Amino acid sequence: MIRQSRFMLQVAVFSIVCLTAGMAAETWIVEEGKPRAQIVTTAEPTRLVKLAAEELRDYLKKITGAELPIVHERGADYPVAIYIGQSAGTEKLGITADGLAPEAFRVVSGSDWLVLFGRDVDFVPIEPWARNQNHLPRVQAEWASLSGASGRPPATSSRSLHGRSGIWAQDESGSLQAVYEFLRDLGVRWYMPGEPGEVVPQQASIALPVVDKTVAPDFRVRDLRMGNISSCSWEDFHWYWRLGLNSESLGGAHGMRAIMANKEFRARPILTVWWFAAPIRRIKSRRHPSIH
Repeated sequence: MIRQSRFMLQVAVFSIVCLTAGMAAETWIVEEGKPRAQIVTTAEPTRLVKLAAEELRDYLKKITGAELPIVHERGADYPVAIYIGQSAGTEKLGITADGLAPEAFRVVSGSDWLVLFGRDVDFVPIEPWARNQNHLPRVQAEWASLSGASGRPPATSSRSLHGRSGIWAQDESGSLQAVYEFLRDLGVRWYMPGEPGEVVPQQASIALPVVDKTVAPDFRVRDLRMGNISSCSWEDFHWYWRLGLNSESLGGAHGMRAIMANKEFRARPILTVWWFAAPIRRIKSRRHPSIH
């Protein structure tokens, strides 16, 4: 009987030790409402990497009440680093965009880090291009100088530039989509623009996950034609990215009208060929991620 009691006591002690060790080994992003991680980006992030860091910070605060700092170099104040986009930290870990398809991303973790990483490219439009109506006189003059045609330029204003943020619908969003994937894994959902359309779970702690996955979009073109990015609200604009949409279509529309209505273009076919080649040049210019 005494031996049995000793054995049961040993089993109980062993179980408590193992449980305590397991609890001590848990690594937290947020623990009981307190931040245990910092968000790290390069000092000069692309437009959507900057947005990605802000989105992660804001939603983790909505979930837990804790606000994680956004920094450009990992410090010693927090035990965990969450790297978003390419930086010296991801290069040190050996995580690069090599082999990633356009707009694909990775979510991968280690003992004290999490990387939310994808292909990130700031779109640069083929000039001349008017950012708004005030730019039209400049664009008209530059177009006449380049083409020798006095008619209306094919593209007189941008419908894919969000004025408030300076973000283009054509900006490549790999790391931003990695952040949204991570938030979806936490239970966040977006069913319509704005806070009334989102579902945000409430919890005091978020553990550092054990994860290593690569996700590539099933479709290169994911444009639902919901309207002009330039005139949509801030909530609509965010929702556009949260749904994983992009703007890869090669539409002509009003530009075609400008070409066909211009007698100088009809008399000089080479100008028409040059203009039609612009969308192809635009896509080629986005093949490789920016390096900062």
